[in-house]
Amino acid sequence: MLPSPTGLCQTSSHAWSLVWAPASPKPGANGALSQFEATKGVLEQVRPFYKKANIPMVSDKRACHKMVDLVNANSKLRKISQAKRSSETTAKQLEKMQT
Repeated sequence: MLPSPTGLCQTSSHAWSLVWAPASPKPGANGALSQFEATKGVLEQVRPFYKKANIPMVSDKRACHKMVDLVNANSKLRKISQAKRSSETTAKQLEKMQT
């Protein structure tokens, strides 16, 4: 066995390596996109249509934050069970979101 520069052992037929990566609390560290990164992608897909129609756009940061807020609000509403969707409380939540 020969010592490698990384301190791991290598044999002539097999090379073994260990990867020590600290667990990252940052979203998207495991390969998945964070919500903000995903909205940036959506914004890049929408931008050509807005430019073609000469529609002014808000800043990227503001647009992305607004989309994240809308997705979060939508997921909150989707968590409400179908049996409770016609209750007064749910109606108030819907009314609150629409204003």
